Amino acid sequence: ARHQTAIPMAFRLQEIYMALSTLLLSTLDHHKVAQIAEWVALAHTIVAAQPVPVGDPLYHSTQFYLMSIDAINIQAVTQPMPPPAPWPAIEFASATGQAMDSAAVRAYVAARQPQLIFYSAADPVYVTRHARRYVSTLLQRCDVPFLVIVQVIGGMGRLPEMAHTIGIDDPHLILAADDFQPDTIRAITWKINEPTPIRTPLVYYQSARFLWLGYLLEQFNTPVIVADIDQLLQRGLRDLLEGFAQCDVVFHERPHGVKIADRLIANLLLVYPTATGRLFTQFFRYYLGWALQNAEHRGAYAYFLDQCALLMARHHLLWMGQPRLDRFAKLDINTGMYGAYEENPFRFFSFYSGFDMASLPEAPRGERPNDP
Repeated sequence: ARHQTAIPMAFRLQEIYMALSTLLLSTLDHHKVAQIAEWVALAHTIVAAQPVPVGDPLYHSTQFYLMSIDAINIQAVTQPMPPPAPWPAIEFASATGQAMDSAAVRAYVAARQPQLIFYSAADPVYVTRHARRYVSTLLQRCDVPFLVIVQVIGGMGRLPEMAHTIGIDDPHLILAADDFQPDTIRAITWKINEPTPIRTPLVYYQSARFLWLGYLLEQFNTPVIVADIDQLLQRGLRDLLEGFAQCDVVFHERPHGVKIADRLIANLLLVYPTATGRLFTQFFRYYLGWALQNAEHRGAYAYFLDQCALLMARHHLLWMGQPRLDRFAKLDINTGMYGAYEENPFRFFSFYSGFDMASLPEAPRGERPNDP
């Protein structure tokens, strides 16, 4: 008789991850919460009983699923949050790089009375590569009064330099910078089907805008649309804002996504300064902070940790009350990847990895008609 081949650990963890996905992509109740806790505990138990050696051909897939499961903290979703930590240091500057303290920025925003704040955060390399084109499309096409805040992750002390690099002297643009130190990140990131881990602080860069989102809502009391910096605005937003005027949070949701990190996409999010909107940003910051700290302790991050935390934050709202939630229309932003720029029907156009940047027209330096 043939010996049965043991099921590889990666496949067992994949099955657990898909079971967790089925539960977390539905409306939670106490029974499902208990099931989720049991599945997470089972994953830890079987890995502890049968560790996978580094040389195993499926070691990278095992780590990917283990880290993805380890990013689930269902107890946090169903309980009140602890008191928030103080905000870290942050710097602001005008589009020309002139320093502004927090009080000056609050006064500036209040004086201009924007209907919307666009907010992006990226490392200095990504800001250099994409910010001018991204901001230029906002200046050309946004049809409501707005401001845009571009935060340079780890860019404290460099805002005059970054202002010169972006090269847009326009009162709609405000620059920000935090004091993140990339060399403090020791954990690696596992990506499915990749044999070697990512050793740059990618996950933190993806998460920073959501760690700071609550600060913007708290300081400026204005709706904030969080967007990737590597995308273009191709038409106005007046109709979109009118349609979502009674909402607390609007998500970019892929209804047919069957995995935890594939349902809510982090490249577009709209949050209003309502009590529920503020609760959302507070929980999002708390959950991401926990997940990042947990991953750093374990030495590895889950890929798309921000999108997992986005789903958990939505569950927290639904568990705690009756939030007014909605999602962007299919043509508000593309999910599919384009290899190069071509005519398309989307309001926001995202580049994604592997995009041919040379196919894009040269970005103008901030020409803008009068505000509506």
